[in-house]
Amino acid sequence: DGTITGAVYHGEREHMDFVGKVYGQFAFFNPLHASLHPATRQMDAEVVAMVLRMYRGPAGSCGAFTTGGTESILMAMKTYRDWGSATRGVREPNIVIPLTAHAAFDKAGHYFGIEVRHARCTFPEQAVDVAHVRSLIDSNTVALVGSAPQFATGTIDPIEELAELAEARGIGLHVDCCLGGFVVPFMAAAGSPPPHGFDFTVRGVTTISCDPHKYGFAPKGASVLMFRSKELRHHMYTFATEWTGGIYATPTMLGSRPGGVVAATWAAMMRYGEAGYVESTAQIVGATRRIAEAIPTIGGLELVGRADACVVAFGAKQGSGLNCYSVADCLKEIGGWELATLQNPAAVHLAVTLPTAKNATRFVDELRAAVATVRSEPEKYKGGSAGLYGMASS
Repeated sequence: DGTITGAVYHGEREHMDFVGKVYGQFAFFNPLHASLHPATRQMDAEVVAMVLRMYRGPAGSCGAFTTGGTESILMAMKTYRDWGSATRGVREPNIVIPLTAHAAFDKAGHYFGIEVRHARCTFPEQAVDVAHVRSLIDSNTVALVGSAPQFATGTIDPIEELAELAEARGIGLHVDCCLGGFVVPFMAAAGSPPPHGFDFTVRGVTTISCDPHKYGFAPKGASVLMFRSKELRHHMYTFATEWTGGIYATPTMLGSRPGGVVAATWAAMMRYGEAGYVESTAQIVGATRRIAEAIPTIGGLELVGRADACVVAFGAKQGSGLNCYSVADCLKEIGGWELATLQNPAAVHLAVTLPTAKNATRFVDELRAAVATVRSEPEKYKGGSAGLYGMASS
């Protein structure tokens, strides 16, 4: 019934049964062995090609199928590290990311020895401060990052400004579209164009990550990392030419990969098609906007970030006497709603899915009821999520 933030993006049994059946038919296929499983390799290539078309990839653009947004982000950052070393002799690379960027970028820094510099964001919009980004760039910077949208608050960063800056400094720009990957490209056709550019038509954008396993309604374990050029993609690869088992080369982090995910992703995209994604985007963005418009009318609450696409985040107004985590706990009791808890600033969010879109009015009504209940029973809601984050920040 859509009461869980994200996680279950489609939910209809017929679609899930169809995708699951295709998955099972290819469960023991391995794209690593292209000669044994040519159909799987073909579907892999077609998924990448379809996603590149969504993001208006230019001639020479290319990509890779990965197991999720985290792997796509890891491989993009590995690419920039190796590109910086090979083309500019950078030995101590750094990347500049918004404070709101996904934690996978910090993970990439830990994995690959890349310094991660965090640029502050504006409040309450939570858009990255481009002037601060500029001040953090130096001769060892290999890439900038922007989100479209951010996971936490749903804001789409000013990608055009970041791209202009990246191009002027001769460095890469990665656009993280993992969450909204099958929403943002269809927003204009659905009647709600995004506030900023996000795809390869923006000069200076060099890589983009997109997850079919979210709003593309594919099974978990499906993401695509796109590159503006084959030359840049070359730096993603790993080669072991002297191995006793022969020459070993892989494009992404994994060697063997599950063919079932590839086939089921291809099937989900073919089943839905462009028209289907435009329709689902219209429902999801419409519901997100309706919820976002209602939140400021609920006494004591305020939006955090902008509900630019498919995520709406909110917190308690200063001086309201409310704790947003307590409201979330109460909302779960009232209607079973599972919201994501955020911090810095304190907030909660709802990633609106197709099932959620059908219950947007119910969400607003029960949110009003939760605020009223917390105000009438403040002692009851001092623990739970509110207490947990209180300890984490103390």
